[in-house]
Amino acid sequence: MKNLYLFIFFVLFCQNNLNAQSPINVIITGECSDVTGTYIFNGLVNGKNNYTKTFFIDGENVVIGVGFDNTKWVLYANGDLLDDGFSNIAVPVGSAPPFTGWVNTGCADGTMIIEQVLSTSNVVFFDSQMTLYPNPTTSFIIIENSRDINSSLEYSITDIVGRTIIRGKANFKEKIFVENLPKGNYFIEIQSEIGEIVTKKFIKN
Repeated sequence: MKNLYLFIFFVLFCQNNLNAQSPINVIITGECSDVTGTYIFNGLVNGKNNYTKTFFIDGENVVIGVGFDNTKWVLYANGDLLDDGFSNIAVPVGSAPPFTGWVNTGCADGTMIIEQVLSTSNVVFFDSQMTLYPNPTTSFIIIENSRDINSSLEYSITDIVGRTIIRGKANFKEKIFVENLPKGNYFIEIQSEIGEIVTKKFIKN
């Protein structure tokens, strides 16, 4: 009976740890750059961590994943591990995917790397340093960083259904023009020079 209790405790412990897996940042250039983003842990596939994110592409929702097909890691679409855009034959010890060494297969060109997402405390701290104004706006927004006003940022603006509308680079306190956007609610994902990422919401009037 004692062994049974130990086994149940072990199973529950493993489940809790698996459910606490951190997201990953998938950064892609080239043809498939529109599926760059933060992918969320979504259980195990073939004994390795699986990560997914839903994108709105060509008028429909597409689930893109990073998973293990039993021989290599792949970037895949809609649950089909054979429909891969990038692959990686490196299989590190443990359940997480490799950060580098990705080769484009289904995607015509470009590169792919993976980065760890910052801890929640770091994200909250970075978020507290960011100010977006004016909000609502009619023509431009400004991102201000109270910690380092002279550094630069990369940004992507998405609409409420997840479509990426604008990507670009700017300096903090530099105007980002949005006058051509239709009226509505938008999200801007901001990434600092050292990889900190935070998302802000704004309204275009």
